[in-house]
Amino acid sequence: MDWMEEEFYSIEHDGPFQECSRCSASLIEGQPYQINKAWRAGECIFEYAFCAVCRDALLAEFSEESKGNLLNHQEQHMRDGSKGTEECAFCGSGRPGIANQDFTTTALCERNEVLDSLLICFTCQAGMHELLSQQTKDVRRRFFEEVPGVPPDWEVWKPDESEIHQVTAPMNQPIPLRPTVPVGALAILGVPQG
Repeated sequence: MDWMEEEFYSIEHDGPFQECSRCSASLIEGQPYQINKAWRAGECIFEYAFCAVCRDALLAEFSEESKGNLLNHQEQHMRDGSKGTEECAFCGSGRPGIANQDFTTTALCERNEVLDSLLICFTCQAGMHELLSQQTKDVRRRFFEEVPGVPPDWEVWKPDESEIHQVTAPMNQPIPLRPTVPVGALAILGVPQG
């Protein structure tokens, strides 16, 4: 385990996340939690941290089809031995090569320690977005409408993808960091490993 890297500090609080962004539960009392950050041109443009309860509640709204598709994708395409947030966990693109693109980073943490982390580049996010059912796309869109700071053009897919023809949100949901780490779930969702 590593002490919390500054990369996963809260920009808003200028230090480690202290509470869940959704329910305000303490994150430093020993239960695993997940931090997600969205990057554009090398700058974090929005961030959030979820306790396991809130992550699981969000995932419960995802369709079974989407969860199955993402789990299969992760099992087939997630690279063994990825280098945390230095390269995309799926295609291996190095962070310096995608620094001017949109990408997401995720960390599985406990107290102020990072248990695991990964990066997903825009291209891989877009590919995984295609695996989602309309129900899940709409859940994601509604979720990102509630997250402060999400730019309206973040991961603009096709205008007709949402139930009310709005921009869909990024695919940076809780990430399953490794099959043996139960906090994640499908490569970007936190779908429990079964």
